[in-house]
Formats: sequence, structure tokens, C-alpha cells
Amino acid sequence: NDRDDEEAFRRIKKIGALRPRELAVLREVHGFREREACDRDRPPFKVIGNETLVELARRMPRDVRALADVPRLPRRYASGRSAHALLAAVQRGVELPEDDCPQRRRSRGERPDREYEGRLREACVRRDGVAEELGLEPSVLAPKALVDAMLRRHEAGEEILETPDLRAWQAALLLPAIRGDEA
Repeated sequence: NDRDDEEAFRRIKKIGALRPRELAVLREVHGFREREACDRDRPPFKVIGNETLVELARRMPRDVRALADVPRLPRRYASGRSAHALLAAVQRGVELPEDDCPQRRRSRGERPDREYEGRLREACVRRDGVAEELGLEPSVLAPKALVDAMLRRHEAGEEILETPDLRAWQAALLLPAIRGDEA
């Protein structure tokens, strides 16, 4: 779903104080990172970390020199073709018409019911078991927010494989855990 992909940036922590223009830049640099991660077959956080994305949104660097001042920005994105592609993403957010900028969210929405929370806990326990078998930290295999998104899609009768930010390798490992299939 394109709308879910466009809103995926909202799952990044500590963005509540960002102004609409900064949120527009964050959305663009988040999309840039997701495409880079897909192209390089790497987890997004290994490409550019969430804190660095937020810092890019706050600083809105206009040139390579300003990029070099962004803390924890990988060298690959501080110069050359990758830097110019990243700067283009920043520029798209900067130039977005004010009316099209994402707005701050007022509330966290409805609190999940206790039964759903229990099912989510069970899915996370099954994810933890898969991660342990692979010798991975559970959050590396799939953060809780991703398990939650997958479970919500499953319970709504929607296609789990279309969950935003879900990689094919994660789906292959986690679908039985989300569905509650017996191993």
C-alpha cells in the first residue's frame, strides 16, 4: 500500500517535536534510506540510522559541506553520487508546498485491547524463538512494531507480505510465527 509506505517514517521515535517542514524532509530521507536498503539488500538501520534521519530533517543540509557536519552519517553518504542523491531527497522535502507537508499527530490513537496485546505478546515470543534459533537479537530479526504491523494485517485479513518495511527474508522466517502455525 503506497499510503502505508509514505507514512512509515512516523514509526521513528522522537519526532513529535518536528515541525511540518521537518516532517516533510524526514519523509523524503526515510524513503531514500528505504530504497537504498532495498537496492543494497541491507536492513534500513544499517544504511542510515533513525537518529541520523531525524538529524537530517532538523538540519536540512543544502550542500555536501553541511552533510559532513551531520553526526553519525555514514561516509558513503557524505560525498559523491550518494551524497547528491541524499541532498536531492532533502531538497524535495524543503520544496514541498506547505499544504502538502505532513502534520504532527495529536495522539497515539486507540489503545489496543488486552486480548490483542496478549496475541501480540505471543507473536513476539514466537519471534524470539526464531531469533534464538538463528543466533540473532529478536529486534534485529523484526522490531516489535513490525511484528505488530504484521499481526494487525493478518487479523484484518490483509496480505501480510504487503506490510510496510517487511523484507522477504523476514517474511520467510516470521510468517509461521505471526499466523501462529506450529513449527
